[in-house]
Amino acid sequence: MPIKICHFTSVHSTDDTRILEKQCCSLIEAGYEVTLIGKGIKNHWKKKVRVLTVPIPQGRVQRMLITVGKVLKRAIQAKAEIYHFHDPELLPGALFLKLLGKRVIYDVHEDYRSIIMESRYLPHFARPLFAWSVVFFEYLAVLFFDGIIAATPKIHSLFKTPQAILVQNYPIINEMDGYSLKPFAERTNIAAFVGGISEVRCIREMISSISLLPPGLNGKLFLVGSFRPPELEIALKTSLNSATVNFKGQLNRTEVAKILAEARCGLVLFYPNKNHIESQPNKLFEYMAAGLPVIASNFPYWKEIIDKIGCGITVDPLNPSEIANALRWVFEHPSEAEEMGKRGRKAIITKFNWNTEKKALLELYSKILHK
Repeated sequence: MPIKICHFTSVHSTDDTRILEKQCCSLIEAGYEVTLIGKGIKNHWKKKVRVLTVPIPQGRVQRMLITVGKVLKRAIQAKAEIYHFHDPELLPGALFLKLLGKRVIYDVHEDYRSIIMESRYLPHFARPLFAWSVVFFEYLAVLFFDGIIAATPKIHSLFKTPQAILVQNYPIINEMDGYSLKPFAERTNIAAFVGGISEVRCIREMISSISLLPPGLNGKLFLVGSFRPPELEIALKTSLNSATVNFKGQLNRTEVAKILAEARCGLVLFYPNKNHIESQPNKLFEYMAAGLPVIASNFPYWKEIIDKIGCGITVDPLNPSEIANALRWVFEHPSEAEEMGKRGRKAIITKFNWNTEKKALLELYSKILHK
């Protein structure tokens, strides 16, 4: 009988790329039986992964008070041999699983301490309390959990323990076969942004930068994703209805690939928050995989990667004029921009891909099962 694995999350969607497409599917390929539990509409199967859902919460408070408990209940019912969870709010429940004698892995996607300290949803006086709560439970995680997975080198450095490993969010090489490398000369002047659309991801600055381009360039911004919070879409309604900004909504991965095949660059612009400065955005590497030059925030860590490869331009993310100048250069120099995109794609094929990360993931599982 295959060994049963249970991934569970109360925050991420059940089609999250890192959780489902990379980790769960890699475990299926390795011969494990995998169940993924998260918020959704109905139970289903996805690429041989059994997906079990709990009702989608109405806001953060309901998620933390109700959804967390429902996810944990379903996880216990799964009767798995290894439990792999993805959110700090599930830390107390994961410790309960350890008390039941289960093997547990904590997957740390973000520097949650920094996120809490910069959160707009918490009053200033409450932020240190919540941040130290995460620190406390993560300290217990180091003591009791069987494995800790960090998504970036910065996060990995926060855990001083041998059972902490690095599994980075690089693209799956096989997925690149779906990208059409249409010659830049045949494309129009489109800049693509794919992901959560929010103020901290510079939506206002991106819209302003497009408006600063010379009319003769006919530059356009294509937005793919959902607004966070949803009310932001209403606030930007006038801009989204303009001739230069095209909101595509939430698309599947095949549809996203078609958008990227028409674009001349990909935008990955974040505010210089502490949690962002040493992050590794999925879309940075997915744009590179699609053969697109990137225009990214000029954080030292990002700039080092991009400049070393020669795959894009880094800019001050809070300066629409600087973003516009980078866009103008890409649109006016299609041959040079195409070469940037080729260098980025080559770097994905030779180094920044899921194959090496998958190996580290499977080695951790094997080590836990055999100790």
